[in-house]
Amino acid sequence: MNGSLSSGSAESAPHAVEEMLGVPGLEAMLEALPHPVALLNEAGILLHANKALWELFGEGAAAMVGASLIELSPNPRHREQLRHELAETQPSPVTAQFTVADGQQRWIRFDWFRHRCATGIGACLVDVTEQCELQRVKQRYRAIIDNTPEAVALLGRDQRWLDQNRAQLELLKATGVDDADESGPQRFYQAIDDADKAGVIRAVNNAYHGRSSRMQYAVRSVRDDESLVLDVIMVPVFIEGELESVFSLSRNITREHRLQRELRESEERFRSLFEHARDAVLLFDEDQKIVAANPAAAELFACCPGERTVAELLDPGEQALPGWWQELQQEGVCRGQLWALQPDGGRTPVEFSAAAFIGWEGRSAYSISLRDISERLESERRLRESEQYFRTLFEMNPYAVVLTDPKGLIVATNRAHVQLSGYETEELKGRYLPEVTKPSDWKTAVDKLAEAATREAEVHRLWTRKKGGEWCCVDAVSAPLVVDGNGVGVVVIVKDVTEQVAAERRLQVSEERYRSLVQNSLDGIILHVDTGDLADAEVLAANPAACKILGYTEEELIRGGTALFFRPDDTDRRFHKVLSEFRRTGLYQGDLVYWRKDGVKLPVEVAASIFNGADGRRVCSVNFRDITERQRVQRELRQSREQIRTMWSMLHSVREEEQKHLARELHDELGQLITAIRLEIGMLKRLPTPLDQQQVRDKLMDLEVMVDATRDASRRIAAGLRPRALDDIGLAGACDWLINEFGRTSGVPHYLHLSHTEFLLSSEVATAAFRVVQEALTNVARHARATRVDVTLTLYEERCFRLLIEDNGSGFDQEGLEPKASFGLRGMRERIHMLNGHLEVQSRLGQGTRVTAEIPLAGDVFS
Repeated sequence: MNGSLSSGSAESAPHAVEEMLGVPGLEAMLEALPHPVALLNEAGILLHANKALWELFGEGAAAMVGASLIELSPNPRHREQLRHELAETQPSPVTAQFTVADGQQRWIRFDWFRHRCATGIGACLVDVTEQCELQRVKQRYRAIIDNTPEAVALLGRDQRWLDQNRAQLELLKATGVDDADESGPQRFYQAIDDADKAGVIRAVNNAYHGRSSRMQYAVRSVRDDESLVLDVIMVPVFIEGELESVFSLSRNITREHRLQRELRESEERFRSLFEHARDAVLLFDEDQKIVAANPAAAELFACCPGERTVAELLDPGEQALPGWWQELQQEGVCRGQLWALQPDGGRTPVEFSAAAFIGWEGRSAYSISLRDISERLESERRLRESEQYFRTLFEMNPYAVVLTDPKGLIVATNRAHVQLSGYETEELKGRYLPEVTKPSDWKTAVDKLAEAATREAEVHRLWTRKKGGEWCCVDAVSAPLVVDGNGVGVVVIVKDVTEQVAAERRLQVSEERYRSLVQNSLDGIILHVDTGDLADAEVLAANPAACKILGYTEEELIRGGTALFFRPDDTDRRFHKVLSEFRRTGLYQGDLVYWRKDGVKLPVEVAASIFNGADGRRVCSVNFRDITERQRVQRELRQSREQIRTMWSMLHSVREEEQKHLARELHDELGQLITAIRLEIGMLKRLPTPLDQQQVRDKLMDLEVMVDATRDASRRIAAGLRPRALDDIGLAGACDWLINEFGRTSGVPHYLHLSHTEFLLSSEVATAAFRVVQEALTNVARHARATRVDVTLTLYEERCFRLLIEDNGSGFDQEGLEPKASFGLRGMRERIHMLNGHLEVQSRLGQGTRVTAEIPLAGDVFS
């Protein structure tokens, strides 16, 4: 067989083995072993091998006898390890890599014989390739699991942890759970937010029922107050068809969750700013197509901008539209002015600021903010006009005016000052203003000039020297020149009072009046610190009128500040505009709303300005007056004008109708009668002569009847235009005739009450009273359905005429009365008002109507 120990004969082999191990018949026993066995000397030379070893290494294994078995390992480290163990007295098992019969690399473990002779050693070779591969798989699994950033855990069927990686242990530590504790899973479950526990239970149950699941939940952290947000995947693990365990992969997405929340908040803030921005904002793409527009844009363009392009909404005016568009594409930003086009063809000047950004799907996008500057341009125009007015007033002012810089050096003088002082402007430029005053007035001039640098100075009297050397007495007043809230100089207005003997006394009275102006002013005056917030500023002082108007004492206003009476709405764009203008110019005049102490809103007219106080703080002076009554009067005036316009239109219509009616009556009645008379006269002319006296008498009687009818018709028409009874029998008789006519035509019982048998009134008063009674009785006949009417004419309180018409009819709702239906009432009221009188109508549904008119009789006589 091929198991000989050397190149010697086969007969000597058993003896060599027996000699080596000292065991007779050992070779036969080795051949019977199922495992490969090799006998080696101390140098690793193969002395003997059984059949199982030859089968392991293949047909060429016979040549291995007498050669080094160790050298057959391709791994140098393994060869060195084998040599080291051969040199040991009690070698340990060694696993080494060898190339076997089929050319594959196999892992072979050398298990050494424990009994060792002096000349060699035996080794049992065991193929452990599968165990090594399994071990390597386990090592790779452990390396992957331990080095993955996600937390990995393996849960057994009893829901206890079988394995965990380092990330899982760190996660448990962050939640305060001991990984070695058997109750760890339960404690970890307790750390889960209550809102997520039900979802976690469902996911775990699904995994233990063989279904993979994914979920997100929050876990309380012991390291900080913020919870950890985990994205967890749970996968069931089956071995031979049986559920062995559940694999859990947890990824900490706290940062991503926070970033998503911050992103949502950022988007909400952007949306809020976008939607509530006072400036119009448009977002558009590379084709200038608008993809978003805020409400301010819709208000600016008076349409929905989202259905149009930027080029359709904006007109560059003198600037070419592609110019700003190309600049925006090239530079990424662009500013300037354009015109916003309106649907009605109008244009609004706007100031724009455009910028490019990376937008939808990585494409370039653009935003443009537009601000309506029509009011600003108008303000600038007014400013230019104001500057022109100032220059005109400066030069044409009859008083001498001197302008100085903040240091008091003369900058300019007007023509009146040249005439007063004799100095040309160039001669005084650069000189210190007090230098031209009398030495005794030097300190006063310096102090007043310094005072005027911050606030308006009181009128002060000085002696100033003219060019010829003579002195003249002048009254001077100084005031600061303020631009954008900063003092740029002082204006001094000088009046020559040398020849005014009584000027001293009048000046003293004027000064006293000025000092008491604030305290005795009917307008409210409040001084408060300028903090930039009108609604929350410290009040320094308030005059009695301000306390009376607002209902607070001066101490309450000083303690509570402007927040007591000024509570503007933060969303009121008009208030923010007023505040912006006030901060820019330091001046404001207009209407605001204050709050009284009793909670009543108070419309006020305000004039406010800012000046620098003595302590260096900026102080705001607010003058205001209650305009509640003025607004009421204006409102009533507008209503009165509207009523007058309506009444004038109605009067015009009535006049036209009356003229048409008069024309019909003249044509139908008078015209027919006159025509009939003419025909009768023509018939008389055609009668044969001599005439029969009886025929003539009959014809004349017919003519007399026609003439009487013509006379009656003309009287009736004239009475319709103006009752002759007013001129013939006076107001009392005319009213008696009128009410009797009313009773005859309407059948309503009527009563006339007179305080005097007759009233000798002016034609205007009598006519107005008669027309009021006539209109009131007409309304009763048409609408009231009354069973009694009382008309009372009386005089009371010596020289006041009173007219009263009462009925017990159906009445009416005065508030729901239509404008056309109230024309008669407005006509009566206007007739009485024209005579400085007053008319009052009282009526309620089902309770009748009462019309009362009172007319003062300033120049009338009564009996």
